[in-house]
Amino acid sequence: MPPLTKKDRRASRKAEEAAGADAGVAQLTKTLLGDCAEFKAVKDYAANARNKHYRLTMPWIDNGPRLISTQQYADHVGIMTAEKQTIEDLWYGNFVPVYDFAVAQQQIRMGDLFNPLDYPTSEALNRKFGVSIQYMPIAERGDWRTDLEGVAADKIATQYDEFTRDALGNMQTHIWENLKETLTKLHRQLGKNDDGKNNKLYDSVFDRAVELLDLMKSCNFTGDVHMENVRQDLLAAFHDAGKPLNLQQIKASPTLREETHKNISKTIASLPSLDLF
Repeated sequence: MPPLTKKDRRASRKAEEAAGADAGVAQLTKTLLGDCAEFKAVKDYAANARNKHYRLTMPWIDNGPRLISTQQYADHVGIMTAEKQTIEDLWYGNFVPVYDFAVAQQQIRMGDLFNPLDYPTSEALNRKFGVSIQYMPIAERGDWRTDLEGVAADKIATQYDEFTRDALGNMQTHIWENLKETLTKLHRQLGKNDDGKNNKLYDSVFDRAVELLDLMKSCNFTGDVHMENVRQDLLAAFHDAGKPLNLQQIKASPTLREETHKNISKTIASLPSLDLF
């Protein structure tokens, strides 16, 4: 998505001169559409969709592709396809129709900072916009990416095996880190404040804890027994008489709240030390 910001060297230099500063110490960036509500709506929704994608996947390559299991694939496709459609609707249906008017409004607001050359046409803007979702399998021995001969084949295959082991280890560390952070927040919210009153419980934290249970199952590719045991403990903590709990039930029952608080405390104590990874 085009950011619709622009660095203004001339205005930056004027600001430096006005402050008696050396050239190059200031950098003024113009927000081309100011507080355009339609553009902000697209950006905010896209950011939330990206965060949802991160929550549903595991890290694989630094700042690159993410990993999902076969079990997660169908859910991810359905959720992210719907997110993609909403982003496109906000862009083409809400923002683009008001773009020219928003530019005209900015001309009034920006004064001498306004430069019509900063603004692409709506057609050019559309060419810079796009939302794509791509899936690719993980290469294994025999894949064309490792289909070489002799020593080269062994070397490439070994390197790929090492990369896969490291990536899987990093992914499990990522799960443990997220779990510890989320459970620590939930444990604090289930407790009481300094005045002896219950802390406020947030759906987002509780839902994230439940969401992590699915990731601990579908992304436990190495068969980590400890991870599965922790998952089973959490399943028990989030169930009552065999039925899954929701946050409203916990809020309404002091007994359930206290019991869940104790169970979460035990689970946190059983988490591995992250400096071991």
